[in-house]
Amino acid sequence: VAEATTKRKGGPTDGEVVEIFGPNIGGGDDHGGALAPTDARLLLLPVRSLQGIFVWATCPFILKRLIRDLEFARKGTQLTVPTIDVGDGKAKVGTKTKLQNDPLVLEDEEFDVGANGKSVDVDTLSTKLQSLFPQIGAYKDFRARLGEYLVVISDTDFRRLVEPGTGTEVVTRIKLNKRKTTTGGGGNMWIEEFLPSDCLFYSLLLAMPSRHKTPTLTSGQAVLDLIRSKVLGCVTVNEKQVTDQIIQIGGDETVGRGWMRVHWFNGTPVTGGTI
Repeated sequence: VAEATTKRKGGPTDGEVVEIFGPNIGGGDDHGGALAPTDARLLLLPVRSLQGIFVWATCPFILKRLIRDLEFARKGTQLTVPTIDVGDGKAKVGTKTKLQNDPLVLEDEEFDVGANGKSVDVDTLSTKLQSLFPQIGAYKDFRARLGEYLVVISDTDFRRLVEPGTGTEVVTRIKLNKRKTTTGGGGNMWIEEFLPSDCLFYSLLLAMPSRHKTPTLTSGQAVLDLIRSKVLGCVTVNEKQVTDQIIQIGGDETVGRGWMRVHWFNGTPVTGGTI
C-alpha cells in the first residue's frame, strides 16, 4: 500500500517509505524500520443465524484481550469495555436485541438466552464498539445493527464456531498449466481458509523515531502522522479520522480478497516512541 501511494500526488516519498518500513532487499543491514504493527486481532465474527441472517459474535477472552490492548495503548479511559461472562451453551444479548426467539440458533447450534440473557452490559459494549466502525454514511446501518444483533458466547463455544468449515470458508484450489490442465507443470493442490465478510479487526501500530542515518522522521508521532495523512489518506468526518479509500491487505487481491476500510485511533506517546 505504502509503495503504491508514492506514485500518488501528495503521497509519501520513496525515502519516507524506507524510513518507515526499512530498506528494500539487499539493504536490510542499513537500519530497521520505524513501524512495528501487531497482528490484526479478531474482535467481532459474523455468524449465520436463523434470525436476522447473521449476528456479530464475540466472547469474554476477546473482550479481555481488547481491554488489555487498550490499556497498553493508553486508551482504556477513552474506550472502556465491560467484562461479560457467559457459560457454555448460553448467550447474552442486548436489551434492544431483535433476536427474540429462544433458543438462539447460530450455525447449527442452539444457545440458551433465557430471562437473564438480556444484559445492559451488552448494550454498553455495542455502544462502545460502534465507535470502531468507520464514521461514514455507508456504515450507518451497520452501526445501528450492531446494537440489535450483538451476541456474547463463551470462549469454548466461540472457538468451535470459528473452526474451519464452520464459521470460516475453506476453499481447495489446484494449479493449472498454460493448457489449463493439471499435468506437466500443474496439479499442485492447496487449501485456503477465509474469514467471512464484515468481520471487525483491530491492530496496534507501534512507532519510533526513524533509524535512518539522516532521518527526516524524528519521532514516532511523525511516523504515524505520515502514515495517517499520506499512506492511508485519512480525512476528518464528524471529528473522527477515517480513510478516504479502501485498502487491500494480504494475498489474493485479484480474486477480491482482503479488502478493508481502516478507522484510526490516536494512541498516547510513551517513552521511546508513540503507540
